Amino acid sequence: MKLPIVTFLFLLLAANVSTLAGVPISCPVTADTWVAVPDFDTPKPTASPAYQNHGADPQLPIQGYLSFALFQFDVSALKGRSITKATMRVHRYNTPPVPLHTVGISTISGSGPWSEGTQKQGPAARGSVNFYYARNGDQSWSFPGSDLVDVTFGQGGSLYAYGQVRDAGNGWYEINVSPAIIGALLSGDQYGLILCDEKGQARTIHLLESRESQHPPLLVVEVGEEDKLAPGRVKPLQSDSGIGHSSPEEARVLGRTTLRRGGVILKIGGAGDNRGDGVASRYELRYSEKPVTAANFGSAKEVPRWCLDPLAPKLNPLATSNALHDQVTAVVEQLRPGAVYYFAARAIDKAGNAGPVSPLGRYRAYDRTFPPLPRVETPAQAPVRSEEDQGPVRVWAVPELMKIDPQTGALLEQDFADHRLRNSVWDGIGGVVHLTGARNEFVAFQLAIETAEPVSEAKVQVSKTLFPGTKLPEIFRETGAIQLAREWFVPGKAGVEGKQSWYPDALVPLAPTFAIPMKDNGVPGQRVQPIFVDVYIPHEAAPGMHIGKLKVGAGGFEREITLEVQVLPLTLPDKLNFVVDLNCYGAVPTPVGVERGTPEYRRILQAYHRVAHQHRTTLDILGYNQTGGVEPDNAPVLEGAGAATRAVDWGNWDVHFGPLLDGSAFADLPRASIPVANMYLPFFENWPGDLRRNYRFSHPLQINTAEEYRDLITRHALEAGPIEEAFSQEYQDRFSAVAGAFARHIQDRGWVSTRYFIYFNNKYYFKDPVRSSGKGSSLWLLDEPNHRDDARALSFFAALAKRGLKDYPQVPILVRTDISRVEWIRDLLAGQIDLNCVSQKLLDKNRYLLDDRYRFGREYWQYGSTNDPSTTNIPMRAWCWRAWVNGADGVVPWNTVAGMSSWDQAEPLTVFYPGMKFGQDEPFPSIRLKAYRRGQQDVEYLILLAHRQEWGREAVAQAIGKALNLSGRTLQTYEEDAGTLSFDQVRNDQMEELKLRVVKALMQ
Repeated sequence: MKLPIVTFLFLLLAANVSTLAGVPISCPVTADTWVAVPDFDTPKPTASPAYQNHGADPQLPIQGYLSFALFQFDVSALKGRSITKATMRVHRYNTPPVPLHTVGISTISGSGPWSEGTQKQGPAARGSVNFYYARNGDQSWSFPGSDLVDVTFGQGGSLYAYGQVRDAGNGWYEINVSPAIIGALLSGDQYGLILCDEKGQARTIHLLESRESQHPPLLVVEVGEEDKLAPGRVKPLQSDSGIGHSSPEEARVLGRTTLRRGGVILKIGGAGDNRGDGVASRYELRYSEKPVTAANFGSAKEVPRWCLDPLAPKLNPLATSNALHDQVTAVVEQLRPGAVYYFAARAIDKAGNAGPVSPLGRYRAYDRTFPPLPRVETPAQAPVRSEEDQGPVRVWAVPELMKIDPQTGALLEQDFADHRLRNSVWDGIGGVVHLTGARNEFVAFQLAIETAEPVSEAKVQVSKTLFPGTKLPEIFRETGAIQLAREWFVPGKAGVEGKQSWYPDALVPLAPTFAIPMKDNGVPGQRVQPIFVDVYIPHEAAPGMHIGKLKVGAGGFEREITLEVQVLPLTLPDKLNFVVDLNCYGAVPTPVGVERGTPEYRRILQAYHRVAHQHRTTLDILGYNQTGGVEPDNAPVLEGAGAATRAVDWGNWDVHFGPLLDGSAFADLPRASIPVANMYLPFFENWPGDLRRNYRFSHPLQINTAEEYRDLITRHALEAGPIEEAFSQEYQDRFSAVAGAFARHIQDRGWVSTRYFIYFNNKYYFKDPVRSSGKGSSLWLLDEPNHRDDARALSFFAALAKRGLKDYPQVPILVRTDISRVEWIRDLLAGQIDLNCVSQKLLDKNRYLLDDRYRFGREYWQYGSTNDPSTTNIPMRAWCWRAWVNGADGVVPWNTVAGMSSWDQAEPLTVFYPGMKFGQDEPFPSIRLKAYRRGQQDVEYLILLAHRQEWGREAVAQAIGKALNLSGRTLQTYEEDAGTLSFDQVRNDQMEELKLRVVKALMQ
């Protein structure tokens, strides 16, 4: 039967409707799955959800940073068309108590498409995707050891956008997807999409139906006119004369720590979308050891997509999407070091049109050799007879960080066959202690007096001084270069059958005579009393051997101990190059009746700072609290409002901090007049502006129940809106104005040798009446941000601060963050973090951090916990080494000041002991503080070597990493836990030998 011509044309039009502009095209899902993040304690792969595959699951759970959904869609029908609009449709399986509100959608970069798979886990899961692998069960997402985070939300050149979800009815959610993201899929530049719930603080699991269900996900795309015009030629954006060379300096300009051996950096672009106009969606870069032309382009090796970065700078810190620009930086890796390679590229536009192949010239893969550390000769030790020195009183010495049992004389560390007779510092036959150090360095050991019977009057005296005639710091003028302290034992937790153990830690100035056992310490059955012996090597000490002597007497027994100090022709710097930041909150302990803001309090505060300074560390006290208050003396008096706010009275602030900032508080110490290395400023969410009066979200001052708390956090997540719109302009201008006022005042006073931190510490956890007071001031997790809103709040406050500081570039006021889940901040703080304090993630995500200092921190410190007095001190020394080797410039023991109870029970969260126990205001140091000093001084040696032209930091780090097993463990009870450090494979004498090898390299 013949059809009427009108009907025929209508059917023909209907058959080709998808090719017309403005008509929606449905792109079906071809693969989907969900991925769980690893547990913080990283269990075995077979048990961890992060290793499991969920390709066959009918539901896709998404919840904050805990789980995400992955999709691939068939976009082939879009080829040759411009994209005008796109919508993802997903169907909810359940009706959650909190609706899906805001999501993040990102393309997935990497080295190729991921494979959905069907098996859950284990060997049968080969060919499937999970958090760590894209396919084949062992194919990393990008570089070896990478994970899904390394190829999403800006990493690996991926595109993203955040947006609010629409409820389309009948269980469907609709989410806008930017045309640029669709273009990236169509051009083959990216390998699918990831969907994330960005309101994880609501703690809601959103179950979406997968393609294995009745309502599979769908991508609906509206297209415009035909686009058949290809991009133009790819242009090299750097000199192409001769053979191109790449260098670590070029990598550092990109925000990377260094350039790996076998790496090449290329900058290309300019092809555009339509013959040079617009922005190309994809650059396909290939290389070979032979010239690459159009004829052999397809057979040349392709540079993996994750190596290319075509992203434009963010328009502003709070931008909700990123974008491409037509300049691409490629860092190509794993080439043969020193070999020459030919490169060529072509551009592909968002409609899938490919431009011409463009040769880019030749480049030599970066190469360098790393010098080895020289070996040191260890003198042969003559055998010793165990019966020697076996009287009723014995005197022996051990290294400074060993832990001596007061009842048995045994060492906690099993490093020596018989430590009483010989060890790395002690020769028991000659009664000689041998130490080696540089000028301006402290070296130390422990001298033990062991007696079988009680002794009422023991004594240790300096019988021959060290460095006579040499200028000593004023504080040592009376005592000389040798300082003696009695080791105080603190009880640990009772063990099996209630047995109590005691551990040396507090260091009390040594009296002229003392008893064994010490009556005031109360150690039952004490037979051993160690004396901590500190030796300061002055700046003017001549290189070579220096001899001192100690005379020991106890119960009629006397013995003279010879102290040999080998002074090296090296000097440790006064200004610290590696920071041990002794973190503290609020205040230091004081006697009853001493109030904040008084001269008495300031005198005690300075005493704590002086003890820290003398041990080459910095005490850093946060001057505000979780309930929104600023501590006395920590802020100037303000007047005015908004941009007109000004500081009208700096008097108390200057009196409080001035001596620390001009160095006068330390004029008589070894590093005379060097000010504190760093200090907190009082900026936080409730100062200098009042949060409650200026933030457009009403919430009660006091939360009384857990239900009220959860409701508040959820309401804030869903109702508060963008933070930059919720704060008044007056608040924002005032914050910036006061930041500028601080910079101006510091500049005017000349206090620019200290670094100042604007640091946001507060958390909404303190609004929880079950966990805390219920009166917390913060509505975000500003310390340890977990969710996007937390990171955006940090970004907002940081932007306000930097706006006020822009006219004072010479004043070292930095934005500092403390972030454990560093991978979840994505690029939300790009360009704003000056110093990032990172936990175990410094190691777990080391490459992630060091390859992108622009996003995650221009400088890194690592935070953790000081060891418990009942455990070995060696990890604190090793921690300093490991942090520096892994790219950090400091360590942060997260709490280091406790009260009087630390005398009565082993307390890990302090390195100071309040002096009130002995009737003085000044604190006593701990041996664990000496461990930090030892580690800091060690790293100064490493830095001295790194400054040598033939070395550099990377070479020193490589040499240390090969020679010393610093792979220890961090034991955590939750992810933000600072963690207890353990270095089972590191011994003190190994570090001593390695330090001597570094010294030998310095002296060559």
